[in-house]
Amino acid sequence: MARITYRTRLQALIDNTAVGPRDRTFCESLLGYYNRSGKLSAGRATWVKTLEAYRAFVLGARLRQ
Repeated sequence: MARITYRTRLQALIDNTAVGPRDRTFCESLLGYYNRSGKLSAGRATWVKTLEAYRAFVLGARLRQ
């Protein structure tokens, strides 16, 4: 089983249709930084978690409708 890294988490967000264009562009920017440096700062890592939580919230809201 492949290891889950920020690269795979960000790619999942980019590929997800529930993520809007502005957030997708932001994820692409974070992924570009990660690919260049091999790591994310604490602030950038927090944004990955925030975007994942938001995506889960939006998907949950859509399922309840």
